Amino acid sequence: MRTFLEKFVLITLLGVPLGGWARRHFVVVSATAAETYERRTEKGELRPESYIISPGEHFGVTGDKSMVQESFGAVLQGLAPALAKQQYWPAKDPEMADLVIVVHWGETEVWENPLKENTADLLNDELKEFNQAIDEFGIEDPGRLNELKAAQGVSMWETEQKSRMNAELLGYRSTLDKEEKRYFPSEEERTLKTEFGDNRYFVVLMAWDYSAIKAKEPPRLKWVTRMSVRSAGHKFFEVTRAMVEQATPHFGVNRDGLVRTKTDVVRRKGEVEIGESKVVEEAPPPASP
Repeated sequence: MRTFLEKFVLITLLGVPLGGWARRHFVVVSATAAETYERRTEKGELRPESYIISPGEHFGVTGDKSMVQESFGAVLQGLAPALAKQQYWPAKDPEMADLVIVVHWGETEVWENPLKENTADLLNDELKEFNQAIDEFGIEDPGRLNELKAAQGVSMWETEQKSRMNAELLGYRSTLDKEEKRYFPSEEERTLKTEFGDNRYFVVLMAWDYSAIKAKEPPRLKWVTRMSVRSAGHKFFEVTRAMVEQATPHFGVNRDGLVRTKTDVVRRKGEVEIGESKVVEEAPPPASP
């Protein structure tokens, strides 16, 4: 008969593949294109276009510049073959490129006031004292109560602003605006707010008309593709390929709303080394002092 410890080890080994495992995630893609941007030929095929890549802005808290550069390298590694599938090719002569594709990447930040709970406790205590004073004396100065309520309001406003910035960055804004017009919150609205309410890794591609830039004309944005995935439990390098693969069919096209695709994100491989199992007798309780 196996001991409890031996059963635990056996169940653990059967439940976790040693070569690595995958977790299901939703990659969310937002794709927009200028109305005048058309790539299809008369035969229905995609017209090849050349591009040069320009690093944009990195988002997220990190003081390690090498890590920022390495993460950008991970984006480029998966991006080049993906663009080729949609007939976007690196320009042999940079001066003759059709597009400049600016790449923004990183991780969104969810701001939460560290004093939120403390402020709520102070507000409740002050409200209790205020009501007691009214009951006892019939009058009380509401100054401190109003001050705490104002502080709470500012905190909620800051959180809301940060959320809206993330929604804009990830491409959720237009879809969210439509859903918020409904009388009652929809399941889609709740899903959207849950998603951009979490930290998410993202890549944003913005394709600009290079001929306009060279001629020093007003910049003309041809298309934008935004891709993101929940970051919890992963490193940026692990999810980049999954994001790019799901976003590939949407490069250079206009999609009405968000495209949400469930995909496998492969986690890091691990090794388990098992020593000799030993059953330890329960130790006696310590003697009273």
